[in-house]
Amino acid sequence: MNVLRSSFVLFIFLTITTGIVYPLFITGLSNAFFNYQAKDSLLEKNNHTIGVRH
Repeated sequence: MNVLRSSFVLFIFLTITTGIVYPLFITGLSNAFFNYQAKDSLLEKNNHTIGVRH
């Protein structure tokens, strides 16, 4: 039973770490260091967004 409990705790920990924390961290880094490239450049015409410049 102890092995089952520790396996479940490890599963939850890794799910949170790799599914939530890591993606948020990488997104934050990309926005901090590559803000222009991460958000692209919106093309507007008559106050409407018509596309994205890469």
